[in-house]
Amino acid sequence: MMKPDVTTTVVNKQYSSTAKHCGSVVRDFSKSDAVNVRDYRANSEKWANGRIHSQTGPLSYKVDINGTLWRRHVDQIVGTSKDQPSNSTSIVTADIPFIPSVNTSGTTDKLKDQVTNSGTSATNVEPRRNPTRNRKKPDRLNL
Repeated sequence: MMKPDVTTTVVNKQYSSTAKHCGSVVRDFSKSDAVNVRDYRANSEKWANGRIHSQTGPLSYKVDINGTLWRRHVDQIVGTSKDQPSNSTSIVTADIPFIPSVNTSGTTDKLKDQVTNSGTSATNVEPRRNPTRNRKKPDRLNL
């Protein structure tokens, strides 16, 4: 009876584990690659355009942004094409009003009636997300 090869089993498990966790994203940049780099300065865009200047460690790079060298980890760098704007990786959201699909309290019907009676559009009025608060006057100690 043959016993299974433990070394091959361990290597296969390690390979499948790293493939599962690391994915297929290549996080390796070469000199003069066009990249977007995370910008942590106040009152600035989230990402800045730059080019890889040099690799300073296994996972860190020096990036040239308009003549200034920034040191960034590979997690803070996103590869991009040369002609892509710096804010292209940011998410653009439209101003779409929230209209609930489930009517549980009947308050949205009242709001719609109020809106149609006042002449404004129903999309500008948002229903309350929480109940109104019942307020009582404080019970003071009257001596």
